[in-house]
Amino acid sequence: MRRYIQKYQIASFALIIAFIILFTIYFPAETYKSDTLWHIRAGEAMIDKRTILKDDPFSWSANGAKWTAHSWLYEVIIAAIYRNFGFRGLWAITVIFSIIYGLPLFYMTREKPVGWLAVSFLLVTVIGVEWCIRPHTAMLAIFSVFVLALVEGVLAKGSPLIYLMTFPLFLIWANIHSSVTAGLITLVIFIIYGMADVKLLIPALGGTLVNPQWIEIFAYSWRASSNPKITSAITEWFSPDFHLPWAMAAMILTLTVMLFIKPHWRKLTIKSVEISLPPVGITLILIGMFLYLKSVRHIAVLTIMIAAAIRVSDFGIPIRIKNQKKEREIEKIQLAIAMGLFMGTIILAAGNYGFHPLTVNIETALANDPMNSAVEFMKATGRTERILNDYDIGDYLIWHGLKPFIDGRADMYVFNKPEVWDDYIKSIFFEFEKPEAILDKYKIKHIVFRKDLPYAKYLRNIPGVKMVYENDEVVVFDYQRGKEF
Repeated sequence: MRRYIQKYQIASFALIIAFIILFTIYFPAETYKSDTLWHIRAGEAMIDKRTILKDDPFSWSANGAKWTAHSWLYEVIIAAIYRNFGFRGLWAITVIFSIIYGLPLFYMTREKPVGWLAVSFLLVTVIGVEWCIRPHTAMLAIFSVFVLALVEGVLAKGSPLIYLMTFPLFLIWANIHSSVTAGLITLVIFIIYGMADVKLLIPALGGTLVNPQWIEIFAYSWRASSNPKITSAITEWFSPDFHLPWAMAAMILTLTVMLFIKPHWRKLTIKSVEISLPPVGITLILIGMFLYLKSVRHIAVLTIMIAAAIRVSDFGIPIRIKNQKKEREIEKIQLAIAMGLFMGTIILAAGNYGFHPLTVNIETALANDPMNSAVEFMKATGRTERILNDYDIGDYLIWHGLKPFIDGRADMYVFNKPEVWDDYIKSIFFEFEKPEAILDKYKIKHIVFRKDLPYAKYLRNIPGVKMVYENDEVVVFDYQRGKEF
């Protein structure tokens, strides 16, 4: 039995290397999408001004409004990299974050084929679904390293590593992304189960509080991730669509891992009241599953929780086999299936990544992007003031130095300019009797939207709206109140 595990470990680490090579080769060129462009511009502004931004410098509808730049450190880092190395540098740093995120997951599941298979599939899915040049990639790398240090520090009694790294890790995390609270919650879970020293809370909290928001980071993190105006309007906050094969497969694999965790309940006594807690692995997976069901973007956190659960759990086949020969045969079949399915997911993932960084780089992808082309047209023709834009196009407007009506900083609009957010959302989703009323209310001069959106199609029939540009994905209108075209 032992020799099979040893062979498995060698094979698994060989596949990890193959995974890293394939991933770095096929990393998508469109990784600049999903807010990356405004994150770079924010970092550049902070470098130039030598201060952390506290007010909105980008939009015209909320200009000067309070803005919580909770990812300021990440933004400064990527802006500095971009200025010195361009998008290739950003591609490289994101690959590094990806490897730092992935390797601890493989390491934690290295001796358990079924768990390793589940984590492998989920990891490929995570990268295929949401990986890009954004703060959460750095955050996930930190989270993965912390969880690895936590479980290894627990299992290797007396290891000082976790005590030495906790304060700087949480300090960096708190200034890269407000999700640092997830790390604190994970630590508390391990403390409750008696698997971590309560003293770890001191450096963890100390590092967390060294940030521009100080203690307000906890309230901000909760509000930004739970406000229904945000979570019901932005697709990455939606629950997974189980009509998609990968989403259903992720859930099935998660439930399969739970079946392999042997039930060892923990007794916790609080003021003479005895509480029975499920195995720590089950608790971790349930938390990860809850987050995933709440928002598809949390599949990366679910993957970390599964890997940690496998590492700290008594994990094995949930049936008893008296015949040792048959048990070894099942083990070999299990290994073969795990290896085959993992390589299959790698091949499928590589096939889906249609760009090669050496042949189609990020600059080329951006230059050929229809949204970017539309904004370039607007800038070249002087259509630069009082623009009403699609949420996803705000990123491109900021990139080219134009002021958007709305952009990817949804939290700023919802918390500090709610009227702007409400008017935008209620207009594009036809919640107003006259969805075009926003044009006159804000004295709109130019409009840029994805052409497949119902609101863009609706505007074509509104008096005073004239189409001046159109490409495969985007349409640009001019608007003059009361004028017929």
